[in-house]
Amino acid sequence: MKKALLLALAMTASTSLAAPFVWPAAWTAEQNTANKRGGEYRDYTIADFKTFNPFTSAEATSIPGTMATGSSGLFMQNPSNDDFIPYMAAGEPVVSNNGKRFVVKIRPGMKFSDGQAITADDFVTTMKIHMDDKVGSNSYDSFFLTKKPITIKKIDNMTLQFDFPQVSSGAYGRMSFAPGPTTCSARPTVPAAPKPSRRCGPWAPTPAKSCPPVCGR
Repeated sequence: MKKALLLALAMTASTSLAAPFVWPAAWTAEQNTANKRGGEYRDYTIADFKTFNPFTSAEATSIPGTMATGSSGLFMQNPSNDDFIPYMAAGEPVVSNNGKRFVVKIRPGMKFSDGQAITADDFVTTMKIHMDDKVGSNSYDSFFLTKKPITIKKIDNMTLQFDFPQVSSGAYGRMSFAPGPTTCSARPTVPAAPKPSRRCGPWAPTPAKSCPPVCGR
């Protein structure tokens, strides 16, 4: 059985990257020198998780959603002004065709948790899975404008080309998806996937041996 692979962004968890995303100092109340990596974060849910599938999971506290906390796509919004800034992208896109074509360079050095490099192929395959109506992706509509598809093309291993059917003020947001499973079959419709060999975001979940009661006042 092919394994469903989940994204692990080593961008903020590794010092071996060629061009890591630098978290702006204005985004935190503490000085960057005071921040520490590692440690343990505990969370809980009042119901069982239903799936590891990041395409079809619809729970607010789903495993894919929780594990993706702290990760993003090609662009992310600046919380200070809501402008989109490059995250997994190496820089601003080259815009042409009257604002309908975007050529994006991928930030070099990014890897999945198993050490495999993140390339243009991961983004292309992820978007095609989202756009397959038989998958039932929650993001399906994000890749269409007036029922016409947005297209994605690999220029080279680190370059993507997006073509929109019309000018869109939300273009950056529609391009801001993170690469997900790319080695599963084209239609990951199984409700629950096997334990992933790659994880989403900076979190590595482990089962709790015991759960202390939570009291609210």
